[in-house]
Amino acid sequence: DSHDCRVWILDTGAESPRVLGGCGDGPGELRNATAATFSGDTLLLVDQGRGSMVKMTLDGEEVERSAFNVYSLGALFVTDVYLWQDGEILATLSLFPNSEGAKHSQVASFDRFGGDPTSLGLFAPPVAQRTPRPIPRPGSICVATTEGSGDVVVAVNTWGPQIALLERRSLDPILSARIPFEWARAREHSLRPGHWGPTSPEPRAACSDEYAIIGYRRQWYASDGVSDVVAGGMVVMNLNEGTMTVLGGEEPPEPGSVTLMTPGAASGDRFFFYTNSQFDYPVVREYQLVQNRN
Repeated sequence: DSHDCRVWILDTGAESPRVLGGCGDGPGELRNATAATFSGDTLLLVDQGRGSMVKMTLDGEEVERSAFNVYSLGALFVTDVYLWQDGEILATLSLFPNSEGAKHSQVASFDRFGGDPTSLGLFAPPVAQRTPRPIPRPGSICVATTEGSGDVVVAVNTWGPQIALLERRSLDPILSARIPFEWARAREHSLRPGHWGPTSPEPRAACSDEYAIIGYRRQWYASDGVSDVVAGGMVVMNLNEGTMTVLGGEEPPEPGSVTLMTPGAASGDRFFFYTNSQFDYPVVREYQLVQNRN
């Protein structure tokens, strides 16, 4: 919760979530946590407001903090983070699309906590140079192990929008595909003439052993901050075959629809979705992926 500087830990076997952090500049306090992941029995957080990465116990005690400057990488902030078992850190960067935007990459790998990037991948497309206003473009990552390519990174963004499979070490592309929603494609913004693309949808990805689910919502924000979802959809991607199945579509989702929710995590054939505004706040739901072979 970036507004209240808090992190929620949800345990499906517990009656209530655990809440860590709080606004401030002291130990265990945050200013703007934009990404989080588990690191064994600790959390690894990106505290963008204080320009640092933080390791914190599940009880909220700060273990270590290291400066983390993404501006030198052409980015405004980190939108997603993942930690491999060997300690390598993977992050998605929200780039500024301007005259320099296409020179930077959207995914960075770091060999250690507080280290410099060891590899970069998924360069911004040429359209980044045609946007006269620096609107950050967020993305998301998840990781999986495929039959043919081994460990892969699933990276999604709003530039195309695009789904890309990247090789783990080099972050070189294995596969790249467009999100099959017409309303999510690049075009001139109807409310901002001369500015490319919609400010929404913002993608989110979750990976299991064989599948990735990428969720998109097209929504607008009224002056009072209330969001209006005008379309919602998800893409289920078979990582071994490189095929996609589309859920949802062009119409506004029905109340309570899963397409109003955001993919958060996965385990086997179980996917966990969360929402911050479309249900009673906050809600996490668990779904089982079922294949229809008819």
